[in-house]
Amino acid sequence: VKGIVAANSWILLLAFVASLGIILTFSFSTAARQRHPTNLILLFTFTAAEGVLVGAASATVSTDIVVLAFGLTAGITAGLALYALR
Repeated sequence: VKGIVAANSWILLLAFVASLGIILTFSFSTAARQRHPTNLILLFTFTAAEGVLVGAASATVSTDIVVLAFGLTAGITAGLALYALR
């Protein structure tokens, strides 16, 4: 993945522009948020673009940092879920 990202930087740029464009579309267009197939397609596209960006970021740093970030996120999420259930 690291080699693909280094060789094709346009993929990251496309994913970033798509993510930003979809966020702005959801922010300013009520029809895009409320029309049934449109909102699901935009949500799927946003999720895929964010997945590409997170995958590329994860591929460029060491495994220890990714595992630490995962553990902290899981711990904080579990703690907040337990707090919300109280």
